[in-house]
Parts: sequence; C-alpha cells; structure tokens
Amino acid sequence: ITRDWGSHRIDINPLSKVGDKFYKITSSQLGNKLTVEPYTGPMGSLLVHAMNIQGLRGSADSLSAIGKNGQYNLQTADGKPVNLPVGTYRVSNCALTLKSRNSKTLKMSCSPDSAVEVKPWAQSNINIIGKLSMAFNPEQKAMVWKPGSSEKISWAIKIGNSISASSIGDRNSNQGPRVRFFDKSGKLAHSTTAGFT
Repeated sequence: ITRDWGSHRIDINPLSKVGDKFYKITSSQLGNKLTVEPYTGPMGSLLVHAMNIQGLRGSADSLSAIGKNGQYNLQTADGKPVNLPVGTYRVSNCALTLKSRNSKTLKMSCSPDSAVEVKPWAQSNINIIGKLSMAFNPEQKAMVWKPGSSEKISWAIKIGNSISASSIGDRNSNQGPRVRFFDKSGKLAHSTTAGFT
C-alpha cells in the first residue's frame, strides 16, 4: 500500500486484487471504517495476443489494465487469458515474448492503449499486429549537432500505425539495433550497435 514496487504491494482500488482473488473495499460515511469483503460480481477474461509482428507470433507475459474498478498489474502464463471484473479497460502496457522460426525468442514491451470491454463470463481479445518501424525523432526532418551544444536523440518505435513499443530485446548486444549516421551529403559518417532499445 505504501510503496510503489515489490511483491507485497496491494493497491487500494474499488476492487482490489490480492493474489488471484478480487476484494471489494468500502468506507463508512464518516470515513472511520473500512470494510473488505470478497468480490462476488461477474467476471470475464482478457487475452492480449501478438498475432503477427513483423511475421512473428507471440503471447503476453504480463500486462497493466486500467478501468473504473482499478488498475491491475497482471502476470500471465503460457499465453492464457487473465481474469478481470466486468467493465471497460485500457491496456496501458504489456510485455510480450515473440517466437521466431528457430528456438530463439524476442522480448518486447508495448503500449497498445486499446479500450476493451470485458463481458460477463466471456473472453475479450486484444490482437497486436503490424510491421515494426523505428526512427529518431520522427517529427524532425533533420538533426544537426553544433559545437558546444547538445541534442537529444529518442527512438520512436511503432507496431503498425498506432501501437507504441518502448523496448525491444533483452539487455544484450546480440539483440541491439544497428544504427548508422549520415552527414548532410548522405555519406555514412558512423555506424554502431546499440546495447538495448
């Protein structure tokens, strides 16, 4: 309750999740008494599935769902759906594992920001699909470094037209992106491999 990290953390929401169960927390009119009781209302399930990201399929390892009932950080297993109280949610972030044609996997974190309605005793789906595109500060046509000054470079990674990705790959050089810098004449000035994106 008092910290924003750790396995001991329990958020106080209209419907709070402890372990695999949900609890309803209400306060008295004076605010001097809290009542905690098991939630017995209707439930549904939500599946976030990577259908085709640059030709790869995968599943969500974890996700954050936000709705009027509360905000939930949920762990998934083997691509199975997660249970949620009925309502409308947005998935603000999800960690994916993409499976390649060989034994290698690729980790990815993305923000679909998709509104989805979880209906009673039914499964709702969010399918993540599209080609990957990456760019430096895409709103700028050119970036110029001047002596004695600094310039910020930031990645913009998209899946399809709308889904933002915040990271690709594990923190190792094998999955780091290859970066090439060109001067204003179009000549290659420098190439390198980033350690993590």
